[in-house]
Amino acid sequence: MFKEKDTVVYGASGVCEISELREMKVGGKSATYYVLRPLNNAGSTVFVPVDNPTLTAKMQKVMSRDEASSMLDDKTQYLDWVEERKLRAEKYSAVISGGDKREILCMLRMLYGEKLRAESQGKKQYITDKRLMTIAEKIVGDEFSYVMDLPREGVARYVYEH
Repeated sequence: MFKEKDTVVYGASGVCEISELREMKVGGKSATYYVLRPLNNAGSTVFVPVDNPTLTAKMQKVMSRDEASSMLDDKTQYLDWVEERKLRAEKYSAVISGGDKREILCMLRMLYGEKLRAESQGKKQYITDKRLMTIAEKIVGDEFSYVMDLPREGVARYVYEH
């Protein structure tokens, strides 16, 4: 169980601080909720029922700087580039749905490299690849930005270069 002031990653909300545990009455039933404050969206608040295992399973402890560095240094994780755009979108969407940060990081590295390659040829990145890259950046970007003390916009480049 998490406690107040813990920093967690919560799904699409990214890195959040648990500001408090609050007893609330919702739908006539009383329950305890984690009150999460996303660090990259100051005006936002997320309420997660403590006794809901499906939702609390989406809360993960923020990785350490060493864990992040280890992930970046791990070259054993590899995804094949899929030439056919539709198949690539399906495969990479499955990677995102799977939630494995190492795979998502690998995918982000590949998509960013492909973006640079396209730009060097005077082309634009495919819209589907751009969308997938944006999602991957959101998933791992907030956490890497937080742990590695990087600006969020610089995470994709940092991942690619390391």
